[in-house]
Amino acid sequence: DQAVMVDAGKFFLWGLMSGFAMTGLLPFIETLFGVLTEISLLELGDVAHPLLQELVRRAPGTYNHSINVASMAEAAAEEGEEGAEGASDEGEVSTDDGETSAEDSE
Repeated sequence: DQAVMVDAGKFFLWGLMSGFAMTGLLPFIETLFGVLTEISLLELGDVAHPLLQELVRRAPGTYNHSINVASMAEAAAEEGEEGAEGASDEGEVSTDDGETSAEDSE
């Protein structure tokens, strides 16, 4: 019984240490493999980021336009996800009411 508790404690500590190690190594792993994680994207999208602050200061219209385009792109992506769930076979077009119709290929 006590051995199980000791093992559980060890596994908990190893899990905690691996989480801290991964958080610290994440920027290096992103650079090594050339990928962006959600954490990096959240950091880049932070309004307090110095680059965004500079954009607001130097080109407020461009910043505002970028925010508007991002909002439209997000809405389109969410709508695309909903449409992708009911994706139809090739040659069929999905309508707004969920029905599919054959597309003329002529």
